[in-house]
Amino acid sequence: MNKFIETDLHNGKHYTYCGVMNVIADLENNQLTEFNFGDFVSYSLLRRVLEERNWKEEDDMDTNGWELDFWVTWKSPTGKSYTVSGCFVLGGLEIRKYDEID
Repeated sequence: MNKFIETDLHNGKHYTYCGVMNVIADLENNQLTEFNFGDFVSYSLLRRVLEERNWKEEDDMDTNGWELDFWVTWKSPTGKSYTVSGCFVLGGLEIRKYDEID
């Protein structure tokens, strides 16, 4: 992980607003195709950053049941689609370039 993305907060990782912005900028500029935030950033923070950068939610969020695994597709201003997925109960959040399966 890049040090500019995370800070050490009481021996735990914490992603800053600016760090999340940097990750999304790298996705938009094709420097990344995916990024795993682990348990260190909330979906609400990621959603806020995506909306501020004019990304559009393409569909409603889907979940799989009791663990509340979720996935939702977002479209960047450049027209590329990305899947945001994670788990509300157990934690974890990642974003990756969306690849349609034929």
